Amino acid sequence: MALACGALCTLAACGGSGGGARHSGDEPEVTQYRYFSGSHLGGDQEDWELWRTDGTAEGTARVHDVSAEAASYPENITQIGGRTFFTAWDADSENLWVTDGSDDGLTLLVQAGSEGYLNQLTAVENLLYFVMTTQEHGSELWRSDGTPAGTQMVIDLTPGSCNSHPASLTAFDGALYFSAINSCIGRPGLWKTDGTAEGTVAVLAPQNGSYPANLTPWGDSLYFSAIVETEYGLWKSDGTADGTTRVRGIRLAQQANLGWFTVAGDLLFFRANDGEHGTEIWKSDGTEAGTQNVLDLLPGADSSNPQWLIAHAGQLYFAAYSGGTSSGLWRTDGTAAGTVEIRDTDGNSVRAMNVPVIYRDSLYFGALWDGRHVMWRLQDGGDVAEILNASVYLDNGNPPFVLNDRLMFLAEDSAHGVELWRSEGTFESTVLVQDICPGACSGWEPYYVP
Repeated sequence: MALACGALCTLAACGGSGGGARHSGDEPEVTQYRYFSGSHLGGDQEDWELWRTDGTAEGTARVHDVSAEAASYPENITQIGGRTFFTAWDADSENLWVTDGSDDGLTLLVQAGSEGYLNQLTAVENLLYFVMTTQEHGSELWRSDGTPAGTQMVIDLTPGSCNSHPASLTAFDGALYFSAINSCIGRPGLWKTDGTAEGTVAVLAPQNGSYPANLTPWGDSLYFSAIVETEYGLWKSDGTADGTTRVRGIRLAQQANLGWFTVAGDLLFFRANDGEHGTEIWKSDGTEAGTQNVLDLLPGADSSNPQWLIAHAGQLYFAAYSGGTSSGLWRTDGTAAGTVEIRDTDGNSVRAMNVPVIYRDSLYFGALWDGRHVMWRLQDGGDVAEILNASVYLDNGNPPFVLNDRLMFLAEDSAHGVELWRSEGTFESTVLVQDICPGACSGWEPYYVP
């Protein structure tokens, strides 16, 4: 089981899978830990290092002081089995590290150097893939098996000073798929690799100028957006060049704003702008005829701008504008008639919904209340949303997560900076886990999720 969580990641104490939603009353099989970048000092003395928590005060502690001289700023935290990979600074170099969580379990895998950097850590089975930029090779694809000797460049797609800029790294059918471009001459394409130079091949030829993005596994195909012969559209691939085909073209010559690919039930949902309806919610069943606009929430060329798409109970929930200054919360089954707005207990729109998560068969999310984002809840099958706690304000850049059958989220209140809170879905159970940085300073490093 592999998880990639940016500045946060979940790891089982016994090397099992990461945390996920359970039914109420279920006991976790093993204790889960969330790794994060934390600091117990504020102001100019911030000392961001690698911490972990199990959702209790007693189980929250610093794991490693990576850099003895200054803050190391751990990021790109990614779990594979019983190991946690992350990037962090030591002296003047950003480096890739791995730990098993024990006091002496920290290992340096590779150094990017003073002018290099690492990002896009992605797990595929037992291998970690990442993008590293160095003076010698530029920005290229690398891999690691968790040992220094097994950490190496996969292939230099653009030898010399040019960069291939791998992006959209995605695991599918036991291989890694990614987009890459020759920075000297252009020509982006879709590639896949088995971790070897010989096994790295183009799936959608670079000369087509495809700009693949939004890579999303669904069933036996990988779906993505691409621009081919000036047409923006939805594509799919079975992993072969011959099996990579356009599902439907969306818009010619102009940006179609495709994004937020999300599978719900037996449909793939996404947002798109076909030039006639603005940016609206679309669906696809994998065929050209079955790929279409669900509903024009803002008729004409205006855009409802759907975002924060999440699947729940076979339906899709999302934020979108239908007039006014803030987006509302909507639900759809893929039909115009089955697309409805969710409202609060007073019948008002739920404004500026973001960072949704499923916990104990209910949808939790951030939304505005009295000018601040607080945690809300929509019970399974319901049409009315309610506030969980109006005095705890969410840190909007950090999505909530489930850990050991508790809902966890970053928030602040009148007495504390941004810290970790937990809840079991009631006002009374919503409490601060630990004030890592006492007082008004924040113990969790800010982390933005687009």
